Amino acid sequence: MTDLRNRFSPKVFDKSVIEETNVTSIMEAASWAPSAYNEQPWLFHIALRQDEQAFSSFVKVLTESNQEWAQNASALVFSVARRERKRDGLKNDYAFYDTGQAVAHMTIAALQRDIQIHQMQGFVAADCRRLLALPSGFDPVTAIAIGRPAEGQVVDMPHRVRKENAEVFVIHRGD
Repeated sequence: MTDLRNRFSPKVFDKSVIEETNVTSIMEAASWAPSAYNEQPWLFHIALRQDEQAFSSFVKVLTESNQEWAQNASALVFSVARRERKRDGLKNDYAFYDTGQAVAHMTIAALQRDIQIHQMQGFVAADCRRLLALPSGFDPVTAIAIGRPAEGQVVDMPHRVRKENAEVFVIHRGD
């Protein structure tokens, strides 16, 4: 299995083009994520670097600080969640969680191809909604930059520190 300890969120991409087939494979991994009632409430909108017009329109929706570095990614993605269940029209309280599961699957698939993913909350949701022409009931969740990190990029290790296991999970015992 891909070692998840190699995952990080680059802020310096090498500006390379990633073939659409690689992006498609990464996105297909998202389709295999589990979801409540198998609703699969996610939808991903993708702009590849090679399509300058689409890519530029996605960059403009990001906050200024994210535009500075994300413009060098190979692809930009907006994850979107459908808030209502298809099966009965009721509110899907797990739509954002399930969408996050799908992105986690994308992350693993990207790592298997020596590609990194950087998720962002820094985008203007109203602008994103207009750009993607999202219908009522669909919410943008995150912006995602996909690409190969620039050579020599130093990973900010203080931010890579993880909590001790005892702070993350508790194993309950019957005694």
